[in-house]
Amino acid sequence: MLMSASMRIILLCLLVGGVWGCRGASSPSPEPSPTSTSGSLAPVQSDGWVTYFATDGGFSAQFPKEPQEVGRKADSVVLACGLDKVGSNLALMRTPLPPDFKLEQMQKTAAKQFGPQARINSSQVTKWQGRDCLDLDASVGIGQVWMRLIPDKPYLYQLVALKSAKAPEDVTTPVQARFFSAFQITGKSGGGSDVR
Repeated sequence: MLMSASMRIILLCLLVGGVWGCRGASSPSPEPSPTSTSGSLAPVQSDGWVTYFATDGGFSAQFPKEPQEVGRKADSVVLACGLDKVGSNLALMRTPLPPDFKLEQMQKTAAKQFGPQARINSSQVTKWQGRDCLDLDASVGIGQVWMRLIPDKPYLYQLVALKSAKAPEDVTTPVQARFFSAFQITGKSGGGSDVR
């Protein structure tokens, strides 16, 4: 069974918007002002991390520094946080959940969707905070990518950590676990789903 066009678009948005689009967010630039994101930011914690709260109350996420909003539509948001000057970054995307989205189908076709230059190191449909999710670890031309896809009607949440192939040291792995585990869906805008 071939992946539907909507699922290909999601994966393409994930890779292009989340990975390539976020590379610009990690290039040298002035620190963004607190008004650079549409959500609200909690005070910096003692360890330097900040908490981002969605304006609709639907989710919160922790970043090692203030994230930049690199894309927004009425029903979607893309946040990025550069980790170094060569493209390593964290990204969070919330997009509409396609009606035909299935985690197991995404898992089966992930290698094909990444293309011939990619190698899927691991791919597992599992549970995260009582919700089904798909965890992926892939090696691609631009580096190492860890992703967590969490469908929660009416949205698909996509957490991405990218370690650039040009990074002299691994700045991503130490923060990836915290970024993934600190993410919260509040339930105010999601309805839950069984999308295995």
